[in-house]
Amino acid sequence: MVPDKPAAEITRQDALALEAVYLDRVAEGEILASTANKSLGFLRTLLRAYCKRHQLDDNLAFAELTVAGGRSSKKRKEFSEEWLSTTLLCANPLPGTNDEIRDVLIIMAETGASPSEITGALPHHFRIYDNIPHIQIMEEGRKLKNEFRVRDLVLIGPALEAARRHPEGFPRYRNKPGFSDAANAYLRENGLLPSAEHTVYSIRHSFQGRMRRAGGIDQFFQARMMGHSAKKALKRESYGDDLSLDQRLALMNTIRLDVSPEVRRHAKQVLLNEFMAA
Repeated sequence: MVPDKPAAEITRQDALALEAVYLDRVAEGEILASTANKSLGFLRTLLRAYCKRHQLDDNLAFAELTVAGGRSSKKRKEFSEEWLSTTLLCANPLPGTNDEIRDVLIIMAETGASPSEITGALPHHFRIYDNIPHIQIMEEGRKLKNEFRVRDLVLIGPALEAARRHPEGFPRYRNKPGFSDAANAYLRENGLLPSAEHTVYSIRHSFQGRMRRAGGIDQFFQARMMGHSAKKALKRESYGDDLSLDQRLALMNTIRLDVSPEVRRHAKQVLLNEFMAA
């Protein structure tokens, strides 16, 4: 999260980058907010004690950083396909919000990526005019949660249109906290959340649910599309190469919402014939 550097050189931006990682982990249900806050508090105390012991200027980089929310035993909420189609993947979506929030949410809906994965991508990671347009999720200029998050997000339909509106990426929120709070506030204040349990992260969970309900999509493929450990999903070691862009595109075509069910069924058959049966 933060490169090795002298304690006195740790900046507020470094601390905020770490806070953003903890926010992601709490939102994903991996850890409790109390665990994240305990870690931030330990770092705050350690940094200030180090500076005091070595007679350095007090370093307040971690001052007043807290993570709200927490893990729930309830099933994670998903948005329905109707909500996605009429709220995000439609003409003039989310009027009144800024264009970066709008388009990051659209890309989330059709890639399953987390907000920070999208906003943290650098301009040269946006391969939006390649034969198969995609965003490269790489550990460059930021720290990803784990090695499995490194992957390509194939862009189709509204997600491709959204990415092409931002060829330089999303600098307003790049490696900065605040995206989820701002997006959740907009959705809540405009009555767009079906329940109090729905959040921005419900969009990511919805993508995984769509793959699961499509049927016939191997768990290894699901895990790699989401940036999860295939071993954890399969409960055994997994072997073989990562998914190619062609495979990712074929899988995306089986669950995309901007085409007819007939087109999705045909895409699923192509996926089964070319990739799953091998």
